[in-house]
Amino acid sequence: MERESTRYCDINNLLSGISEKTPTAQPREMEQDGIIPRVVYPEVPPRVEYQLTSLGHSLLPVYDALMSWGEHYANNKENFSR
Repeated sequence: MERESTRYCDINNLLSGISEKTPTAQPREMEQDGIIPRVVYPEVPPRVEYQLTSLGHSLLPVYDALMSWGEHYANNKENFSR
């Protein structure tokens, strides 16, 4: 989510295999933690956008490291012992 802002429907469309509650609950928790602000526009239908705060941007290297590890693990599962 490095773009200026991301809409709820965009986040929801990117996620599959999760409950409807998760795309609603996670952004609210992230907002409470100061990672993203939630901007609601008084339109019909309502438009909600999210952006990263400076705290959220500081988490990008952690996110990138986790993504890299996950991709490496997914491509090399057979090389890891349990």
